[in-house]
Amino acid sequence: MAAALIEVEGVSKSFLTIGGETVEALRDVSFHVEAGEFLAIVGVSGCGKSTLVRIIGGLLPASAGCVRFRGEAATEPREDVGIVFQESVLLPWRTVLGNTMLPLEVRRRSKPLGDARARSMLKMVGLSGFENKYPFELSGGMQQRNAIAAALSTDPAILLMDEPFGALDAITREQMNVDFHRIWKESGKTMVLITHSIPEAVFLGTRVLIMTPRPGRIRRVIDAPFGRERSLDLMSTAEFASLTGQVRAALGLESWPLEALSNSAG
Repeated sequence: MAAALIEVEGVSKSFLTIGGETVEALRDVSFHVEAGEFLAIVGVSGCGKSTLVRIIGGLLPASAGCVRFRGEAATEPREDVGIVFQESVLLPWRTVLGNTMLPLEVRRRSKPLGDARARSMLKMVGLSGFENKYPFELSGGMQQRNAIAAALSTDPAILLMDEPFGALDAITREQMNVDFHRIWKESGKTMVLITHSIPEAVFLGTRVLIMTPRPGRIRRVIDAPFGRERSLDLMSTAEFASLTGQVRAALGLESWPLEALSNSAG
C-alpha cells in the first residue's frame, strides 16, 4: 500500500512561558492524511489545533515526534504546502492580482505564466473582475478568497487552513463553505482544515479528527460518508444531524446544560 501523503507520528509540543512555566500544548498526536482527502480538525479553543497545523507546515518544530511528507521527514516550510490563516495577510498596497501573484514572484516564476496561473485561481475562487481592486475595497469573505487564490497559485500538493472563515459572519461563512467545497473538488488538492465549527467540519471534511482539551490529543476520528457532492441541503438531513451529534458527544458537549451553552455564546 502506498504511503500516506502526510504522516504525523507521536507529535508533542511544549512551550516555556516568560515565568519559566512549561505549558504542554500537544501530547503524542498521530494520524495520517491521504492524497486528495479533506481532513477537518475540530476542538475547543486552546487545544493546540493551530500549533499542530504550524508544525505540519514546518513553521514550528515539534518537541517530540515527527511529520513526514511522502515518507520524508519535514522540519521546515515546503514549497508544496500552502497555508491560509484566519487573517488574510494580504499586502494592502498590492491589488487582488498582485497579492495572488506574490508567492509566484517569490519563487521566481515567469511573469506571463504567473499571470495566467493567478488569473485562473482568481476565477476558481470567484474573483474574476476584481483583479485591480485593493484589499480595503473587498469584504472579509472576498479577502479570504484572495488569500486562498494566492495559496493555490503555486500549485501546492496540500493546503493547510487555520480557521480561515472564523472572522466571517454566519451567512458569509456558510456560503464560503459551499464555495470552498467546490474549490476542493475542482482543484483536486489535499486539504487540512482547523475549525471550531462542528457543522463546518462535518460539511467540508471527508474525515473529522476530534481533539481533546489541552494538552491536545486525538480523541476520535469520524468518517463523513456524504460523498463528494454536497450542498447546504445536506445540513437539514438526519444523517448530518447524527454525525454532528457524534462530534459533539466526542467533544463532551452532550452533557452541557442548555443554559451553560447560552451563557458561553455571549
